[in-house]
Amino acid sequence: MDEGAIVGDEGLKADDVLVNGIYYTLSPADKTASATSCGVLENLVIPDEITVEGITYAVTSIADYAFSNLQFSTVSIGKNVEYIGESAFYGAKFTKMTFAEDSKLVKLDNYSMGVTAGEIALPYGLEYIGFGSFVYVELNRLRIPVTVTEIDFEAFMHCDIKDLYVKWTVPIDGDFAYGFNDDITVHVPRGTYWVYKNHPFWGQYKIVESYLRGDVNYDGKVDVSDVTCLVGIILGSNPVVPPADVNEDEDVDVSDVTELVSIILNGSWEEE
Repeated sequence: MDEGAIVGDEGLKADDVLVNGIYYTLSPADKTASATSCGVLENLVIPDEITVEGITYAVTSIADYAFSNLQFSTVSIGKNVEYIGESAFYGAKFTKMTFAEDSKLVKLDNYSMGVTAGEIALPYGLEYIGFGSFVYVELNRLRIPVTVTEIDFEAFMHCDIKDLYVKWTVPIDGDFAYGFNDDITVHVPRGTYWVYKNHPFWGQYKIVESYLRGDVNYDGKVDVSDVTCLVGIILGSNPVVPPADVNEDEDVDVSDVTELVSIILNGSWEEE
């Protein structure tokens, strides 16, 4: 928990507080706080909660325009944030945005994420992406969870996203993707390639089925059976499949076996 105190700088409201370089507005009735702005920070970390004069407040929202046009190295959003306000990160720049594993985020408001960043993985539980949320965004990788059920009009207007990862087994419809860049690659759940390719909207983009990195035999998990399958590929008895290039060097050889064993031993893999 982060300890803070009431501040009285000119232009700040009486209920504004400063904690670890971030300003918050407090709601004493329900003991919640909203992040409203910040000073110069290398990494922006929105905590789960803050403590002010002995009282603990859950940080449940990021206010409108809170961090627009600012620059950070990384951004981390605490688990209690349920709402990210209008233009909260519009024009902001950072390399990566992460959310707590048990994030309660359900809504991104209009123009909330117009950013330049390396990667954003939106959290499971998110339901709504607002109008123009990713307008003019520049991203290497964006992940949208299956829990998203509504994406507002032109949410991705004039965006530039290299790789978009979606989880819907039935493609979501709408006018949200007006402005998708033509060279975007859309990664879809395994077994849904033709569902997306035959869709009137999604089918106009490059579609790639996702796979679990190291899941060489496509059984949904990574274990010693994948090592056996990979060895068979190297020896020529099994056909080459995308997950076989485990270390992503565009060759399938013994170095991929080494990488696969490391993944299994360390328990670290992700869907590609």
